[in-house]
Formats: sequence, structure tokens, C-alpha cells
Amino acid sequence: MKKYIKHLVFALFVVIAIVLTGCNFGAVKEGQVSIKTLKSTKDTITFDLAVSGDTDTIGLIDALLYEGDTYIASIDDITQDQLTGHTFIDLETYTEYRLEISYTTGSNNEPAKVSQTIMTAPEDISVSSIKQKESKTIYVGDMVTFVIEFNNEDNVKIESVTVNNEVFDLSKDNVTQSVEVTLPCDFIDDTWVIQVTNIRVRVNNLPIEFKLTSDNSLTVPVKGVLLFSDFRLKDDVTFVKQDENLTVMFSVIGDDFNLYEIDSVKINSKNYSKEEITIEGNDVIVDITLNKEGINTITLQNVVLVKDGITIEAELSEEIEIFVTSTSDIVTINTVDDFLKIDAGSFTMYVINSDLDFKDIEIPSFDNFKGHINGNYHSLSNINLAKSGLFGTNSGVISNLIIESPTLNIDSKSDKTSMGILVNVNKGILRNIYINKATVTSSNLLTNSYLGGIVGTNEGYIYEVSFLGELNDEGENNFIGGISGYNSAEIVDVMSAVNINAINSTSGGIIGSYNDKSVIENSYYFIGQLLISKHLNEFGHAYTYEEMIDINWYYNNLKWQAFDLSYLDLGAYSNDYPLLSKGNPGVISSIMDLTNISEFGYYILTTDLDYEGINLVPVTNFSGVLDGNGHVVKGINITTSDMQEVGLFATLNGMVINLKFTNSHLTISGKNNSSVGFVAGKAFNAIIDNVIIDSSCSITVNKDGIDQDNVTNYVGSLVGYGQDVVINNSASSVSIITSVDASDNYSMIVVGGLIGYLKNGFVENVATNIELDVNVLGNNASIVYVGGVIGFNSDAILTSVYAQGPITLTSNFNKTYAGGIYGDGSSYGHKGLFFLEGQSVIINGVQVPSSSNILFVSIDEINEYNESQPWGIL
Repeated sequence: MKKYIKHLVFALFVVIAIVLTGCNFGAVKEGQVSIKTLKSTKDTITFDLAVSGDTDTIGLIDALLYEGDTYIASIDDITQDQLTGHTFIDLETYTEYRLEISYTTGSNNEPAKVSQTIMTAPEDISVSSIKQKESKTIYVGDMVTFVIEFNNEDNVKIESVTVNNEVFDLSKDNVTQSVEVTLPCDFIDDTWVIQVTNIRVRVNNLPIEFKLTSDNSLTVPVKGVLLFSDFRLKDDVTFVKQDENLTVMFSVIGDDFNLYEIDSVKINSKNYSKEEITIEGNDVIVDITLNKEGINTITLQNVVLVKDGITIEAELSEEIEIFVTSTSDIVTINTVDDFLKIDAGSFTMYVINSDLDFKDIEIPSFDNFKGHINGNYHSLSNINLAKSGLFGTNSGVISNLIIESPTLNIDSKSDKTSMGILVNVNKGILRNIYINKATVTSSNLLTNSYLGGIVGTNEGYIYEVSFLGELNDEGENNFIGGISGYNSAEIVDVMSAVNINAINSTSGGIIGSYNDKSVIENSYYFIGQLLISKHLNEFGHAYTYEEMIDINWYYNNLKWQAFDLSYLDLGAYSNDYPLLSKGNPGVISSIMDLTNISEFGYYILTTDLDYEGINLVPVTNFSGVLDGNGHVVKGINITTSDMQEVGLFATLNGMVINLKFTNSHLTISGKNNSSVGFVAGKAFNAIIDNVIIDSSCSITVNKDGIDQDNVTNYVGSLVGYGQDVVINNSASSVSIITSVDASDNYSMIVVGGLIGYLKNGFVENVATNIELDVNVLGNNASIVYVGGVIGFNSDAILTSVYAQGPITLTSNFNKTYAGGIYGDGSSYGHKGLFFLEGQSVIINGVQVPSSSNILFVSIDEINEYNESQPWGIL
């Protein structure tokens, strides 16, 4: 009995302990619902819920919205897999609401609720005006105050505003309608854009942020702009010893340079303070050191100026190269044997002290050359090479050298894909090189190889070099260039005079091929004979025979003699256009003559051609040369619903030059693909030079009820669709009206003033005054591109392009693009894109910004440019 009572007392103590400590062995906390997020805009409230505890005990959830005690709306029967993304819409602006969440929980389904209040935002706040507080001239380095006025309600306080990425705190200023902000003009440019991007307000202690999407900006002119140019070595040196001082300098251009103090200069990631900088007039001079052997690139990266306590930074990227050696010892080369002992793998300095004749001497290829050779204006003559250039890969410097009468004969299989007489692959510097009376013959190059008069592939720097010789290639699909077969770097101040015989390859007087890093400046060439069936890369400036003769100034500057052009065995050539094939041209004096031309012929027009009343049948495929000789093609009137390539040529793979079209009209209908242009429907590896389409011409495309997918329509006054096309010195002032009903089918519509779609190539020195009116209907995800010069630009480079004329595009597709120069596409590498100021580019009734990278000019400036060209005012 005592034992039983003892156990009973212990059990009572356990029960009491459990009650006192709150332990609930086996009991589970009831489920709960909470408001996880609650947000608002001016007319919506969104919320997410969360659950915790024993979620199995939670019943259905209701969300009720109240304004004060007035019921507004509800979302009923929310389940636990529907806790996020709930929204109340069409609410009153700037109003306080209460969100109440009610639910049942526990084993007895007890009612529970949680609530939270929130206010909707006021109406969108916008900028009504931005103006300069004081009307005065702004100079770089000035502090300038601007007044910004807002469209805002009187009782909505503006807490902060973001101007030019700087946040101005207005929380203590009780601002509602306007604000003053002071900004430093701390950059170097002749215009300054003041732009408001964010406005933050506070309503009933609730912060609300507005991101402005429209153009809330003011552009003001800036004076006192400085230019930093001519980054160079102070002394005329070609190399420097490791860790020895090297003096570099650059010039500052600007009348107000005296208003600024240069605080620091950054060169090769090192900052040089004002104490380390010397100023002489407008020149800034800095001493630097270099410690890496071989070619060093010296980069001027940054200049920091100070004016009245304001710091102004100019970000730059100016480069020069110098050869650095670990020793100042120079190895002299006096004999052929000395030359053959060159150590290609060392960073040695070599100087040639006499002319060297390599007749009957077998010469090895110096691969991976890293040193520096100064030819001292001596010559290497009678060099005979096979399978490789004189140097395999050059990572060093070769300068001041003449190579007389060399040959490179590739008559047996070679594993090299890049070859040139001097260097196969140049990664270093070639400067002041003259290769005279050279012969390059290849019958065994691998397909898709690069062959050049001087180098096969250039990945470095080629300056002030000249080549006179013949390039012959019997291979297929190779790339042949008078200077370099392939270029991916810099070729500047060069000249070539060549005969090219490469019937199955792509060729050029300067280069055969290139990539988007290619730079070619101040380069000239003359082609005496050109025997090719593929594309001619027209880089540099083509010279006539007389122009090439009259260039002694160039060679005097480089210390060379002028070219002996008699070496080239010129045969027939054109004084007006030196890029034509050898042989007498075929004469075209009638429409029948043009209709019967052969695919690869060279033809010259001797009279105007009038197609009035004559049905033009496009020449199917033309890969030759048509020289219009300044004559006119007129009266073309093509109306077709089934022709897919429409133009003088259906497909052009050759050249059309010196031709004008007047009073001609193309009218296209039907439901099929179409490529439309007066010169050609499509063009591949083609050149169009000095071709003019005047305002009496028009193109009308009317495609109604396209009933199949993937229909493409390419329209341009010169060419509809082009790939690897060069367009130079050409103009157009036609009207192009395009109406396409794509119905429910996918289509691509591309319309350009000169060319609809251009993949790769160059457009230089052209003008348009085009009226483009494009109307596209349909409900599918079709794409529309419209541009004053090019509809869609895929990696082509544009230079000196002037455009005017209204552009109107109406479309209910999402992917709709229009621009004054090009509708959309690649924007890199262009120089000098000009569009008439005030000219409209309209998409669906709304004026839009024109193409990127363009400058707006007046009609007087456009007319002045056009008057200087063969076509005159358009």
C-alpha cells in the first residue's frame, strides 16, 4: 500500500511539473497564416501569404480588402498551394486600404485573422522641365545649377531625385513641385546631357519610387573642351634598354588649356603625379620605364585635370610600341653568313651595314623571331624561298629594309596556311619595308589559306611598307593580298602595285580577308592585271596608272624610289577605274547586247539604254564587270507576282560601276519570297561603285495574304539582299512603298534606302533622300526592319553616309525596328553617319530616335556634301 501511494504521489508531481513548465508532450501548435509581402502601385495591391505551425489544421483562406470600414473586394477560398501572386486591381490612387486575411485553424476550426494597411501610390510623377538656373556659358570644370520642375500633386513630398546617376536627398526640403540641383561638369565633351532617371516620394511614411522611362533630359553646349592627341616617343628611338628612362609625350589641343592643371597621368596602369609631369607649351611629357623584353605596348589611359577644385577625368586609349632589350649591345650584319647566324629566339638587336646578295644560297626560315632588325636602308637581293617566308612568325621588329627581286615558290604541299615573302604570321612590328619586283607563285596551298606579298597573316602592326610584284595562286578558296592575305590588326601608310592571278580565290590590292579588328588607313594600291572569278576586297584607295606614277612624294618620304610599273606587264587597264580584268572589254550598245552577256565577262556601256515598252528579263547570274561608262538605264518597268529576284541582274557576283537609273519602276506582288533592287535582287561578293538611282524611280511591293511561313521580302533601291558587298560613291532618291499582309504566318520584311539586308561588307561615301512607307499587317511574330540606307546591317561597316527623307513604318508586330541610317543591327566600326535634323522616323504614329551612332546635320550641310559628289543635290 505504501509502495502504491508513493507511486501515486510521484505521478501527481509529474503532472504538476508538466503543467508548470508548459510542456505538451505530443500536442501540436495550431496552424497560422501571415502576410509575407504587401506592395502597391497607383491602382493595384499585390500580396503573398505564408503558413506555419501545423498547416494541416488550416482551412480555406479568404482575403478581404477594406477602405476604412467599407468592404471593397475579396479573394475567396485560397488554398495552401495558391499562397503567392494575388492582386487587387482598379483601385483608387493615393488611398489607404486594409488587407484582412481570415481563416480557420485547429481541430475545432477556430476562426482567426491577420490584417495590414497599405496606401496606393499617387499618379505617376514626371518631369515637366529642366533648365539652367542662370543663363551663362558652361565650361568644362564648372559647377552648374539646374532647376527641375515636376508634374506632381501638392501633397506628395519628393524625398529624392536621381540626376546623372547622382542621388540628391530632398527629405528635409519639403519639395513637391521643383528642385534645384548643382552638378560638376567633370568630363570632356562639347555637349552635356542632364537626365533625371528616378524620383522617390514619401506618402504617409511610405516610400514609393518612380523609374522614369521617357526622355527626361536637357542637352547643353560646353566650352573649354580639350583634346589629347599625338601620343608619341619624344626622341626618335627604335628600342630602349630594360629599366632605362624612356620619355613619352602627348599634345593638348584647346584654347583654354591654361585654365586647367594636370593633376596626374595614367600610363600602363601606373599613375604619374603632377610632380612627375613636365609641361612645355601644349605638350605633356612623362618619363617611364619598361622591363619586359621584346615589343612593349605603351598605353596612355587617363588624364586627370583640376579646375577650381573640380576634378575632371579624360579616359583615353592611345598606344605606341617600342622594342625593349636586356642589353644595349648591337650585333652588326656585314655578310650573308652574318645574316644566316641570326638567333631568332633571342631579344637581340641587329643592324645590317651592307647590301646582301643571296644568289644561289639556300635560306632557312627564321621561325619565332623575337629580336629587332634595323636594315639601315640596305637591301637583301635574290632571295629564293620555298614553302615559307623569310621569317615564320615575327614577334619582334623588322624595319628600314629593302628586299629586291625575291621569289616565293610553293610548288609542293605545305602544312602552312599563312605565307608571305617577309613573314608568314606577323605579331610584331614591320616598318619601312620595301619589297621590289617580287614573284609569288603557289600551286599547292591548303584550301582557305592566306597569301600576301609581304605577310600571310597580320596580327600586329604594319607601317610604311611597299610592295611591287606578282601574286599567282592556282588553289581554291584562298585569300590573296598585295600586303597581307589576312588582317586582324593595323596596316597604315602602305602601298602596293600588283598583278593578281587567282582565278579561284578572293583577292585585294591591300588584303585578301579580314575580321572586325582590322584597321587599314592611308593605304593605296594599283592593280595592273586582275584575273579572278571571286570577290575583290576593295580596301584602301585604288590608284590609276597615272596616279601611281605621280607619287614620288610618297617614296621620298620613305626613302625609296618610285615603282617601276613596267615590271607588271600591264596589258589593258582602265584609267578611270583600275580594278578591271585584263583584256579588251566587250561593248554593250543595245539592250540585246546586255541580255546576251556572258557570266564572267568584262563589258563597257557605250550608249544609254531605254527599256520603254520592252520587257526586262533579269540576267540570271553575273560574275563579271559592267562599266556603265557614265551612261543611263531608263524606262525599266517590271510588274511581277512570281519573280523572286528582281533587278537588272537577278544575282550579282561581280562589279557594276559608273551607271545611272532614271524613270524606272519595279512593282512586286504575290505571296512568295522576293529580293528587289534596280541593280540586283541579290548580290554576293560584289562591288557597286558610282551608281545613282534618281527621284524619277520608284519601288512598290504589295504582298496580300501571305499563306505560308518563312516568307522573306528584301527591298532596296540598289540591292535587295547582299552578302560581302562593297558599295561606294553611290546615291539614291527613290520612293519605296511596301505593303505586306502576313496574315497569321511568319514573315521577315527588310527595307533599306540602298540595300535591304547586308551581311558583311562596306558602305562608304553614299547618300540617300528616300521616302520609305512600310505598312505590315498580320498577327504572327514576324520581324520588320526599315532603314534610310540599310534595313538590317549584319556586321557591315559604314563610313561617310548621309541620309534624309521621311521614314514611316506601321506594323502590329512586336519586333519592329526603324532608323534613319539602318533599322537595326551591328553598330561597331562606323565613322561619319549623318541624318537630317528634324527628319521624322515614325513607328505606328510615334516618332522614335534614329539609328545609334549618328550625327544630325542641317539641310545646308547635306546639300553641301551632295554638291561635292557626282550626283549633286538629291
